[in-house]
Amino acid sequence: MKRMIISITILLLILLTACSTASTDKKASGQSEGNKDTQLNFEIESIIEEYEDYRLAVHYPQTSNDQLNQIILDYVKKNIANFKQDSYQLKQEENSKASHEFNIDFELLHTSGGIVSIEFKEVTDFGTDQPVIGNSVLNFDLSKGKRLKLAHLFKKDSDYLSKLSEYVINQLRTNERLEAGFDEGWIKRSILPQEESFQVFSFNEDGITLYYQPSNKEKKAPVVKVTVPEYQLIDIMKERYSQALKHNNPEPLSKNLSSSSKDIQQSTKQLRDRQKNKRIALTFDDGPHPIVTKQVLEELETYGGNATFFVLGNRLAYYPELVKQIAASGHEIGNHSWNHRELTRLEPSAIEEQLHRTSAKLEELTGKYPRIVKAPYGHVNKEVQQVAGLPIINNSHDIETWRLADPQSIINEVMTKAEDGAIISLQEASPYVDKVIEPLLRRLNEEGYQFVTVSELRKEEQTDMAGAPPVLAWLP
Repeated sequence: MKRMIISITILLLILLTACSTASTDKKASGQSEGNKDTQLNFEIESIIEEYEDYRLAVHYPQTSNDQLNQIILDYVKKNIANFKQDSYQLKQEENSKASHEFNIDFELLHTSGGIVSIEFKEVTDFGTDQPVIGNSVLNFDLSKGKRLKLAHLFKKDSDYLSKLSEYVINQLRTNERLEAGFDEGWIKRSILPQEESFQVFSFNEDGITLYYQPSNKEKKAPVVKVTVPEYQLIDIMKERYSQALKHNNPEPLSKNLSSSSKDIQQSTKQLRDRQKNKRIALTFDDGPHPIVTKQVLEELETYGGNATFFVLGNRLAYYPELVKQIAASGHEIGNHSWNHRELTRLEPSAIEEQLHRTSAKLEELTGKYPRIVKAPYGHVNKEVQQVAGLPIINNSHDIETWRLADPQSIINEVMTKAEDGAIISLQEASPYVDKVIEPLLRRLNEEGYQFVTVSELRKEEQTDMAGAPPVLAWLP
């Protein structure tokens, strides 16, 4: 009997030790509740449409968390639907033919400690004096799988609303940078110790940032942000969230895309031996895209050709290795603006930010400053020409892939417009493009076309691109 008791005791000790070890291993592997975001990856998706009545470019993140993705997609769909409805109603009321524009871009403010904080900037331009600019923020707790409200962050009975209200009012009254646009009456009416006064907030490396619109009716004044520093929050905030403030890493986690040619799958198709006499420049716009761009690179290597990639600056940080792979493969990279705003609607300073910010990022990644520009929607005026300082490229044929219903329609459209010396554009973010690349290149190859970059195609007209007159050189 004693032996049985001793055996049971030893068995229990072994089980307890194993459980303790398993718990320790789980924490060591980064799977504790506060670190469930260690495997969270971010990618950027884009929806770009151009019609006679409106132009739309919406950029948003997608992650490895399905719940977070669904919240983001619901937000995107709702805002696009609202814009289209408002645009239609306004045109009916005013009997106007003016084109409207809608743009959403985003910034990852906080992506660690189990908390994700994403700021969206919405720009709506109905052709009035100034566009309407709005900010939305999504705060998400990965460990709990839910969207965060301000009340979730603070301890019960901490009187956090009064303390936040007092701090924000003091900042608005004493900070010269913040006080512009805020009168005393607005402050007293709006910064009250209640939830409605703090609906829009975000996590960042310094603390919690609160967002305010100086003029709620007009919505034309820029949004003002007041950051409440961490030391002001330490006594009233739940430890779970105060710890998250101390571990901020806003850099997106991109996929590990190798720039080595070994990573490109070799096609089994044989190239035709006949001499190619016709030359065509294919451009792939609105990327880089993690699926389409890599597929294009693979097929271009198969058919021994080059292409031009007109990239958006806001996508470069998510796929830096893919951008380097484009350059290393001998293809041309051009500037397509930062986030696909219609440049002709912007002030010169905003045009400069759209173009030069993208060029600087490309130079950082590839070591080369881009030498050509393509304006979003193909719209150019004198201000855009003057600010760009580089040749601006327009297509011979822009294949409006978002309008076409299936892959075969895209292929047919390209083949109808293909001719020697043509510049043909495809949009990487559009539906079906990933299913078009291989059959399209095969068809063009069979027709005897050689795939070249835009600059290679224009060498006969511009022997030295660096010496070309700014911007107007290649406008049709």
